[in-house]
Amino acid sequence: MKFKAAVLQKSVVVLAAVLFLGSAAFAGEVDKLATMLAEKGIISYGEAQRIITETKEDMKQLTATGKNETVPLWVQTLKMSGDIRIRVQTNSNKNDAADTHAERVRVRERVRFGFETMASEGLKAAFGIATGAGAGRDLANIGDKNPTSGNHTFEAFNKIPIFLDFAYLQYEAADWMRISIGKVKSGIHAWMPSQLIWKNDVNPDGLAFNFTRKLNSDFSFFGNVGLYVLGESRKGSGAGSNLTNMPAIVIAQPGIDYKYDKFSAKVGIALHQFYLKDRLVRSNEAGVWFQSGRQTADYTLINPGWDLKYREVVSKYAVSLSGDYSVNVNEDFTNAEGKDKQSYIVCLGFGDDRVSGFGTWQVKGAYRNVGIAAMPLGFGNTDAYSANPGKGFEYSLTAGLLKSLNGVITFYDMTNPDGKNAEQLAQFDLVYRF
Repeated sequence: MKFKAAVLQKSVVVLAAVLFLGSAAFAGEVDKLATMLAEKGIISYGEAQRIITETKEDMKQLTATGKNETVPLWVQTLKMSGDIRIRVQTNSNKNDAADTHAERVRVRERVRFGFETMASEGLKAAFGIATGAGAGRDLANIGDKNPTSGNHTFEAFNKIPIFLDFAYLQYEAADWMRISIGKVKSGIHAWMPSQLIWKNDVNPDGLAFNFTRKLNSDFSFFGNVGLYVLGESRKGSGAGSNLTNMPAIVIAQPGIDYKYDKFSAKVGIALHQFYLKDRLVRSNEAGVWFQSGRQTADYTLINPGWDLKYREVVSKYAVSLSGDYSVNVNEDFTNAEGKDKQSYIVCLGFGDDRVSGFGTWQVKGAYRNVGIAAMPLGFGNTDAYSANPGKGFEYSLTAGLLKSLNGVITFYDMTNPDGKNAEQLAQFDLVYRF
């Protein structure tokens, strides 16, 4: 009895000590202690195993819910995700006026890695890094000047530059409203059924309000409101060419989400107000993200969008129909024809609801048409006719190769709005997500 009492006393001391350690250390010490008690015959091996199992489950539950007081909340709620994409891309361009033809083949890579955590109750912090293309070849002053792409083109074994891709704070003001500020992640600023206006690589800088409210068992309301800045404001005395108001974008987008059995529908209408006229935006070197210098006009876009899906139409496969329409109603473009101020895309898809593993797949086909006065230069999918006004088809096939590895083939066949200067673009991707 004296021996058992001594062992129990030691056990109590060990348990008291490990209370001040992290959850992993605590679980490990409990494991050792229970095993020791079983070996001494104080408890059975079955009881020891039950103690070990229950302790691990309790610690997991506390950590998952952020209630483990021995571990900081940001550690318990830390989540990491990312992807690696290897791409072979071919371009074929024809210039009808000059009667010339050019082809280009590139091997490219994109890497993205993101973190998010609960900094405190109701407050989330998130940031991510990504590869990108440097501005010019002056490596001493390299800087990313293209927000629409994370691609690095293989060249002379050069190292790949890494940039801060997004970084923001998000506060849950209520169970139906979130407020985000900083370089917010794509998709927070607006719901995008396609890449007609926003490419999904673009993470805008500013302030976002997101609203969600369940109306009944089938319908939900959502809304997005935001203010995003594109440069600085300069006031006061000095050279007139240096004075400028702040270029900015205001977005307001209400919508409805409907789900019933195998059918789902999401519909929204967005207002995009671009405050650009006589304001300075510093473009990238190639000038495909806004024209360099002062902008000549504001844009006011009315943009309805939709996404319809019916699951298990044929066996396990789903069919989807999505699209966007946008019209620029700003009076700065009174001389532009109606068709020049409009843009739209319609996309039809078929295949598995999700591509996640070998044997799953999706095919999509879309028609896109963007007028010359429809939106600022560089907006939308920059792979489609190099972000210039144009029209044509795009096709894609996504196939699951392994659990987290997909193969994607995408093909664009487009011309300018007059049906000339054809451009074909093919992309062959391997995408690994983690």
